[in-house]
Amino acid sequence: MRRCFLFLLLSVLSLAAPAQSSPPPERMPAVPMRPDSLRARLARPGLPDTTRVKYLLRFSTLYLSSQQDSSRLYARQALRLAQRRGFDWGAARAWSILGAVEFYATDITAAQQAFEQALRLGRRLSDTIMVGRAYIGLGNVANELHNAPAFVAYYAKARQAYAACRPRYVSGELLVAANLANYHLLQGQPALARQALRPMPELLRLQPAPNMEGLYYAHLGAVQLAQHQPDSARQNWLRAVQVARAAQLTDLEAEALRHLAKLALDQHQPALALPYTRQAARAARAWSDQASLAKSLRLQADALAALHRPGAYDTLSRYATLRDTLLTHERVAAVATAQARFDRKGQEARIAGLEKDRLIQALEAERRATRTRLLGTGGALAASLLLGGIVLGYRRRQKAREAALRHRLAADLHDDLGPLLTQLAVESSLLRENVFTPAQLLARLQRLGHTSQQAAQHLGDVLRDLDQGPAAAAPAPVGELVQQLREQAHESLSPHELSLLFTPLAPGLAERLLPAGPRHALTLIFREALHNVVKHAAGATLVQATLAPENNGLQLTLHDDGQAPTATLRPGGRGLRNMHTRAAALGGRCAAGPAPGGGYQVRCWLPA
Repeated sequence: MRRCFLFLLLSVLSLAAPAQSSPPPERMPAVPMRPDSLRARLARPGLPDTTRVKYLLRFSTLYLSSQQDSSRLYARQALRLAQRRGFDWGAARAWSILGAVEFYATDITAAQQAFEQALRLGRRLSDTIMVGRAYIGLGNVANELHNAPAFVAYYAKARQAYAACRPRYVSGELLVAANLANYHLLQGQPALARQALRPMPELLRLQPAPNMEGLYYAHLGAVQLAQHQPDSARQNWLRAVQVARAAQLTDLEAEALRHLAKLALDQHQPALALPYTRQAARAARAWSDQASLAKSLRLQADALAALHRPGAYDTLSRYATLRDTLLTHERVAAVATAQARFDRKGQEARIAGLEKDRLIQALEAERRATRTRLLGTGGALAASLLLGGIVLGYRRRQKAREAALRHRLAADLHDDLGPLLTQLAVESSLLRENVFTPAQLLARLQRLGHTSQQAAQHLGDVLRDLDQGPAAAAPAPVGELVQQLREQAHESLSPHELSLLFTPLAPGLAERLLPAGPRHALTLIFREALHNVVKHAAGATLVQATLAPENNGLQLTLHDDGQAPTATLRPGGRGLRNMHTRAAALGGRCAAGPAPGGGYQVRCWLPA
């Protein structure tokens, strides 16, 4: 099933298309698919909106297979900007990528709706390539829903769309043929798979494509094996390996080598299978695909066991585990070194804050003593005492308001600006390591500037809230809050190579109106929880977030897979305390601690 979707990605990622009769398609800027290069160009002043849309689409495509939330974020930004400017081509491409993202996230309904929007715009533009891609996406959705007739019908329409291109769109026809062949192989229909593969040699002569040529040989080998032609299958898999190595397609190379190893094992030739398994394992490591590596190691274990050498496989497994562990520890150690420098500065700042708190407490104690002496002077002047009582009551209420204001100001500054200042400190510490190329250094300096602007903006938001109150705004849909949380998480986690998985909202929850008070509290609690993940979750790689209705309220859960801290409250730390206080002020509750299945989680419930 996912093999079909890999072909779908090929269609989505083909962002430059050949010329057509009417109208000519938009072309993407010739920019390398690297985050630093894209960010540098996206930050240039005076950039036309249509070009900005294309760069956002590049970003979305770059993160499509690894960070779906980031890909969704950039695609939606591109879609909003394209719709605002009437840029239909950019909107159609954004819908195509959103369809792929939702398909990856197994939200099949959303994927189908996105592909239908892309199809509608493609027809409006008379862009037959866009129409063909939309049909391929809808075909893969039908396949996921086990609707075989719809799958075949959509692919037939995709073939018709590509056939109508002038000049001929060979890449699309190759894509349709390869996907159909793969589908029939998965369904155990080798005769139909061979029929689907029949036009590929002629298409490859018209337009050579190493990836499609390698897939052709690999699929043809699978067809021949299913039709009891193992010798012919071996020859085609060897051709697939040769093509893959020449084009450095390590994923295809590993798959073809595994086919060869499996065939040799089935024919009771473990000595022949063993070198194939080792080569497949090397290719999987080069591709950094743990699933492919696991399959290759399993075949290698079978071959070694057949040769009565099981100990060699144990040694190889320990080596693979140790190598992955060492690579992870190296990445964690680099961040921990920079974080340690920041922690020392943070401790110094907290000590200075404690000294100020002690001075304020001493002044307040002196004022309380003075007030007590005044109250004990006697009852001779009842009217004066009454007047003094009124004044003192006013002052007490004023002091209570001032104390509440100080507490709120400290909490807002800590939760709003604390994460950004942490990010600035860590980035600055990493820059002092002096291990970056000039391009990487420029990108990190631009990131520092962007983070500084965010800090200034957040400071303005805090001051505005102090002036008007966070509850002054009108209620807003929960969907807008979730989108704000996604963007906030992407800004906080991406610089630290942490991925976010945000569970889709329950049906109807996105349209539900949420008052400004709970929305403001959830935003700051979520930001503080992300800040704690970046700062304290050693070894974390993934953060999972969920916002769901529960007991006439909303439950926000944030779970990371890092090592849980030994204590839930740090001495002098106020992040968790602020989260508890914010939830309690609205009648809610907040809990944080190690998760039952590992890692650390924060759970916050607010009535809404």
